Amino acid sequence: MDVVFREAMEEANASLERVTPFGLSSDPNIEQHTYPNGDQLQNISLLAHGYLANSDYAPDGAEVSKIRFVRYEEIDRDSFVATEYPTFSHWQSFKDTGTFQIV
Repeated sequence: MDVVFREAMEEANASLERVTPFGLSSDPNIEQHTYPNGDQLQNISLLAHGYLANSDYAPDGAEVSKIRFVRYEEIDRDSFVATEYPTFSHWQSFKDTGTFQIV
């Protein structure tokens, strides 16, 4: 779970509390990405949900350029790479069923 706290802090200066792991994603049809330079990766992602514990969060300027909070319906799918967007439906499935998601 350290990675959840570390990534939130590194990318958004965000402290988290009440973090819940809700899934593990390694679907080769979703969890792969090709960068503009041709590099390819295959992710194995821990999916987690937490609550923001500080008010001085800010984008790191490298991986994150802007932070804003929106309702689920307002999420711009095109602003995410293909490996990230499915996380929202996995979170909804976890909320609906209480079952850890293996995808």
